[in-house]
Amino acid sequence: MSRYLSRIRAHLPFKNVSSEKLPQPVEDAASPGKAAVDKPNAVHEHVLIDELTAVQESIAPTDREIALAQENHEIREELTRAYRLVDDLVAKTATGKIVEFEYGHLPKKRDYGSLPHMGKTLSWFVENEGRFSELISSFDPFFSKASEIEDVAVNSTDPSWRNPWFPFVDAITTYCLIAFYKPKRYIEVGSGFSTKFARRAIRDFSPTTKLISIDPYPRDEINEICDETMRVPLQDVDPAFFATLTADDIFFLDSSHRVDQGSDVAVFFCEILPTFPKNMIYGVHDIFYPDQDYPVEWLDRHYSEQYMMMTYLFGGADGDQIIMPCHYVSQRPNLYGKLESLMGLPNIAPATSVVLGLSLWMRKG
Repeated sequence: MSRYLSRIRAHLPFKNVSSEKLPQPVEDAASPGKAAVDKPNAVHEHVLIDELTAVQESIAPTDREIALAQENHEIREELTRAYRLVDDLVAKTATGKIVEFEYGHLPKKRDYGSLPHMGKTLSWFVENEGRFSELISSFDPFFSKASEIEDVAVNSTDPSWRNPWFPFVDAITTYCLIAFYKPKRYIEVGSGFSTKFARRAIRDFSPTTKLISIDPYPRDEINEICDETMRVPLQDVDPAFFATLTADDIFFLDSSHRVDQGSDVAVFFCEILPTFPKNMIYGVHDIFYPDQDYPVEWLDRHYSEQYMMMTYLFGGADGDQIIMPCHYVSQRPNLYGKLESLMGLPNIAPATSVVLGLSLWMRKG
């Protein structure tokens, strides 16, 4: 900017105009001796216009200067974005959201179908389809009230069949398990759409059930529909609480999805699950077993609870029994066909264009 100002000063007050070029005052004929300053002087005006044009042309930035200014602007924007990225990385590292590994690794979906032992595992599910079908049949008395649930709820605390996180087979299973078993307490780790289906089932069929939510950062509306809340991660819950669990409770895990030292998933499988009382029903969400690994679309999520569940089952699962493998059921028309009376309803059909379930429900042995 200073170089432009210096150019302006160099041209003012019209130093390049010689005195002989400037027009002399003209007397007013009506008033001799008085200059006619109120009349336009064409010569004077022409000289001023020429000078102003010259000044304007001399101070205008060149094409090179314009290009440099644009380049500098783009560099400043890039630096600003870089600084923000660094600040974000530092903050995330400080709060444990970024981990540096000794050896880099990018997730890759595994082909379960090619593994010999998975064929044996799959045969176990096939052999027990009759038991899965029997449980689904026991849900039938609850379908009438379930059909009243909206496709997309108007009230934020009500369940919606169409939602991004809790597909149809999961939703109807949670609803009906509570309606059928009428637990003393329904304890849920990780709250959201599943909590809303649980609350509706409690309202419709099991009013004495106590809904307990364990989640450090739930949606605001979740607090309104819970009887008790623990706003801490599962790993920070007082162990004495789990000692109070009985066979009359139902427990559902849908938390951080990741196994790490001291993480909620690691603590659940290594410290909490072994203490569950005999016959207590519990479920774990986001389990595609035995059909497949996590989908390719989920690679950037780095989920890993399925691998803990598979290891647990391969080791005998301490005698626990699978009672409702929602993904397995959702992929087999001979099983989910028992739900078709609901799936064809106008308020449910939009949520079942793709039949899906991801909860694995088990009974403690």
